Order: sequence, then C-alpha cells, then structure tokens
Amino acid sequence: MHPYATDSTERRNVIAVLVVISLVLAWSGHAVWTALGLPLSWWMDTPSALALFGLFFKLFDRWVWRWRIWRKVRLLHCPDLSGHWKGELRSSHDDFVATHDVIVNIAQNWTTISVTLGGHRSDSESLNASLYVGSPKGPTLTHTYRNTPKVDARDTMHSHLGTASLVLGVDGRLEGEYYTGRDRCTQGTMALRRQAN
Repeated sequence: MHPYATDSTERRNVIAVLVVISLVLAWSGHAVWTALGLPLSWWMDTPSALALFGLFFKLFDRWVWRWRIWRKVRLLHCPDLSGHWKGELRSSHDDFVATHDVIVNIAQNWTTISVTLGGHRSDSESLNASLYVGSPKGPTLTHTYRNTPKVDARDTMHSHLGTASLVLGVDGRLEGEYYTGRDRCTQGTMALRRQAN
C-alpha cells in the first residue's frame, strides 16, 4: 500500500483532536500518579502523550476511520472504497466494441491505499493515488498504475504505465476513464460495482 493525497482538511483536524486527547490523557495519568504519591515528570508517565498519540493514530488509521458516525457528523469526508469490485471496461484498442470483464481490489486505510486490477490478459497495480472529495460529480479516485501483461497476452501488449480517474456515484458505482502512456496509447472507460463480502 502507498500513501494517497486528498483535498479534505480532515487529516489536519483529526490529528489535532488526537493530539489533544493524548495530552489530556497523559496529563490525567500524571495527576493520578501524583495523587497516589508517585510523582514523575508528566512526559515520563506511562503511557506518555507520544505513545498514546501513536496508539490512537494507528487505531484510527486502520479501523476507527471506517465507522460511519464520522461521516454523519462530517468529521470525515473521504469514502471507504476498500473491497472487491467487479465490472467491465471498454478500450480504444478495439474501437470500444468489446467489453472486458475486470476485477479490482482496493485495500484502503485512512492514509494509504492500493488499487489492483485483474483482467484476462494483464494485471495492474497502483503506484500513487489521490482522492478528491470536493468534486461536484462525487468523490474521485485518480491513480497511476503499472500494467503487466500475462504470459499468454498478445505480442503487441507490453508493460506500460497509465492513469485512471474513477468517480464514486450516488448509486455506489465507480465509473470513469483511463488512458495509457507511450507504446500503448489507448484510452477507455471503466464501470465497477463493489461486491458484498
């Protein structure tokens, strides 16, 4: 998985909240130690503010950010796209005539993401990504990827780089376009639906 950028201010806001909570708990722990007659510097208390922040950040990054309550109270705006997606793509390579079945797996934490696509003739894996939540169309996942042909792919298919931009619609579908770099020089459309676990 790799980091992804976002236009949401949530990362700054959440980190500030986690810092405040960590400091309050560390200070409270110090107060308890002192009341018990075990005076220590507040920065040496166990757990320290830094240790608490690290723990809270790890928990939030892996699990807590997925809780729907944060989006209802508008603390978070980045959608959780993780899951197994199935759909189809159309390519300029065959004049958009044929549809090609694809499987896309998205692994996502609050700060990292990985997008992998499996097709009949090739696989691709994201290299970097951004999640633009301020788009009027809906949250937009844009990522660059490296595509690697499978052993039985046509001789004309080579490893290449590309970019995909997918919009999360109100119906829960990811739809958008992609284009490839030099050598392939193709573009196409993609429509995906998340599968139930």
